[in-house]
Amino acid sequence: MKAPTLSIIMVSWNACDILRACLRTAVRRRLISDVPVGAFLSGGVDSGLIAALMSLLTNAPVRTYSVGFRDLPSSELGYAGLVARQYRTDHHELVLEEDCSAEHRERLTWIWDSPLSEPADVPPGPLPIHP
Repeated sequence: MKAPTLSIIMVSWNACDILRACLRTAVRRRLISDVPVGAFLSGGVDSGLIAALMSLLTNAPVRTYSVGFRDLPSSELGYAGLVARQYRTDHHELVLEEDCSAEHRERLTWIWDSPLSEPADVPPGPLPIHP
């Protein structure tokens, strides 16, 4: 296998610089608001990157929010908390009990016409009543 040439390496660095600049611009544009803005922090790479960029672009702590279940292996609250601490955000968690989702699972599946796939799919408040 042939080793990468310098021109390929430089193109890769240029692509990273371009991506970084585009993401920074996109986040900066969304920070322009008449009301306070925040970010949903799932604990994944994408929401963590957004929270990190928001933290770099603002003077005040970024407001971040997470929704998850306590003591479930699929809960990403721990990862969201790590990101929140790393970037010193003003972090808020809504922790749902497992039986809360069981209570509404059938109704939510009917409303969305698809199975629930993430803890964030469960609304934090009462469900609207539709005939």
